[in-house]
Amino acid sequence: MTEPINRFTAIIDDLILGLPRLIAALLLLIITLWLARRLSGWASYSLKKIRGLPSSAVGLLTSILNAGVIGVGALAVLNVLGLGQLVVSTIASLGIAGLIIGFALQDITKQFASGVMLLLARPFEIGDTIKVGVHEGTVTELELRTTRLRTSGGDEVLIPNADVYSAALYNMSRYPQRRLAVPLQLPFSAALESLREDLLASVSAIPGVAPLPEPTVVCTSVIDGKVSAELRFWVDRATVDQDDVLTRVIVVANHVLTPKQRDGETASAKEHKH
Repeated sequence: MTEPINRFTAIIDDLILGLPRLIAALLLLIITLWLARRLSGWASYSLKKIRGLPSSAVGLLTSILNAGVIGVGALAVLNVLGLGQLVVSTIASLGIAGLIIGFALQDITKQFASGVMLLLARPFEIGDTIKVGVHEGTVTELELRTTRLRTSGGDEVLIPNADVYSAALYNMSRYPQRRLAVPLQLPFSAALESLREDLLASVSAIPGVAPLPEPTVVCTSVIDGKVSAELRFWVDRATVDQDDVLTRVIVVANHVLTPKQRDGETASAKEHKH
């Protein structure tokens, strides 16, 4: 009966002796998180005042500062608890763990270096619409390891920085205008030039279609008595809804072509009979 009581008493004594250390570690953790947040906010505010510094660089540098402060604070908490040396000894004694950590750090270093290179090369800014591989969306953030995109469907895509840096990257926001194209099938007849002029006049009158460069209809081939062509026009990506303008162009082109295609097909049929 005496032995269990002695053990319980020893546990209580250890808790009482270790309570100040636990309180100190908890306070240090709270201070670390508060300091990381305050320093990150101050750094973000200060960096935004630097002229010419892209917003992506502000986000990345702020993330680096935040991670550094939290890392130093975590080591300090472990030392207060008396676990710092124990953790280091445990990691050093496990060769396999050291190998895993080495690979993990290698990946982190590669992603971080790619993020820095993206900042230096500046192929895009926060808010630009880009395409990397099969992923297309608006850049919302450049982090330590990943680039965040918001797709047109409202999804979020995280792409590793190394993939963004090494892959072919399309920046669809770099220039103010973008050319769109609508494939067409035109009747092979003597009225082809007149039909082309009607198309250009109708499309040029659509709100959102840029007057310069002017819309064009380019014939590409003739297959089975039909002329394959492309109706090409430019839009201002910053001020118009590209999908709405494209829809309007298709509706207008259909309105222009439908009766004339029918007339062309009828005329061709008559000539064939004669």
